[in-house]
Amino acid sequence: MKTYITRTICILIFLGLFSGCSSKTSVPAATVPAASFDEIKPIAEVFVDYMAKGNYADAVALFDPEISSSSMENKLKQSWEGLTGQVGAFQRMTETQTEVVQGMRAVYVTCQFEKNPVDVRIFFNSKDQIRGMNFAQAKP
Repeated sequence: MKTYITRTICILIFLGLFSGCSSKTSVPAATVPAASFDEIKPIAEVFVDYMAKGNYADAVALFDPEISSSSMENKLKQSWEGLTGQVGAFQRMTETQTEVVQGMRAVYVTCQFEKNPVDVRIFFNSKDQIRGMNFAQAKP
């Protein structure tokens, strides 16, 4: 599983989905007003729902237009299908956590898959648009 997560992260970096989110400098979420996270948590959950249902075009619409491209939909599809190929079918979202990473608000949506739980880590700009995402093994 760890090898898969590392490979997936490398692929996502290559695909340009991180846009500066690949290294983690964390600031506790407590230093950011809770209201700013209240607005993006539902967006993060909708994004995961779109991905789980294969609605990649709708998922792309949630991204910052500056980083969206005509190939983004296919990149998201490949990433999601690669993940589910390793950890099995998506079952449900179980929780969300928030923090600030490199000045961006991040929402970690913990998802239960058939074989393992995975965090879908989604990074937002100041306009509540997705700026990047990746997958990580969920912390116990």
